[in-house]
Amino acid sequence: MQTMLRTIKRIFLAGVLGGACSPLIAMQPLPVSVEISDGRIVTVRENHLYVQEQDARISYTIQLPNTLRHELASASGVAFPESHSLLVDGNEYILFIVDHSSGQPPEGYCGAGNEGELYALQITGTLAKVKFSKLVQSCLKNIELSSDGTTSPYRSVAWNKTPVGISIAWMSDSFGRTITRLYQLNHGQFNEIPVAK
Repeated sequence: MQTMLRTIKRIFLAGVLGGACSPLIAMQPLPVSVEISDGRIVTVRENHLYVQEQDARISYTIQLPNTLRHELASASGVAFPESHSLLVDGNEYILFIVDHSSGQPPEGYCGAGNEGELYALQITGTLAKVKFSKLVQSCLKNIELSSDGTTSPYRSVAWNKTPVGISIAWMSDSFGRTITRLYQLNHGQFNEIPVAK
């Protein structure tokens, strides 16, 4: 009887501890910066993108298009789905997601929801150009990225090696489909291409 009680207690404690730890395990953090060529690091500070040189003594602001600066100023969060840039034909690109609140009353359906817009930025010196943008996550439009429950859904946005471009995996895209889409980089532009089934 004592053995059975000890076993029940262990199972109960394991369940309680497992439940208590699950929020910690549930979300592995996204990268907080992106490494670009020559070891430079891009981060977000005070609603700006900064580049930190290797020696950490020199940093400078990346000039963003006005529309993206306004998006950043009103953002509820930012995310880098990849920790490294993509270098193709001498051009450097980073992936960057800007989150906004869904703008619903707290008690509404999307009261705690987010709208996540993906940007592929071409970085040239101190200048950034938007080469691609797409709404990838939306409570209002029922767009949901794939997630295994242990990592951020934004991990479903990644660089693709062959063909070179961006891969986005949705649990529910704008048409309600579970699908992966590829956006191939060709002559400085990201264009959707058919995915083999």
